[in-house]
Amino acid sequence: MTIPNAYPALPLKNVVVFPQIVQHLAVGRRKSLAALKHATENAVDLITVAQHAADVENPELTDLHEIGTLVQIKRIESHDQGAQVIVQGARRVRILSQTANDDCLMLEVEPLPELRM
Repeated sequence: MTIPNAYPALPLKNVVVFPQIVQHLAVGRRKSLAALKHATENAVDLITVAQHAADVENPELTDLHEIGTLVQIKRIESHDQGAQVIVQGARRVRILSQTANDDCLMLEVEPLPELRM
């Protein structure tokens, strides 16, 4: 699987998305909604990554865990306060850096080997 240099990212509070798992997410922060918009308009996947502290409202790279999940968007339902999104984890990735983007959080990543059970 070839992975582009950077993906839009959804920092998550108190939840982790794992590969192969379908997960429902509530999205309400401005930059997170912009990340969803960027992903759908450019037909790219998203990176989900857990925050170290849930009370950080505008997380930067240092506020995020080093490992995230590349996810495919399955469904988005928009409403007044944000959106409800269904995603499916595709693979684990290591977060390398944050790229410049005023609208949404963009992260450069590298794929990690799949875990075998």
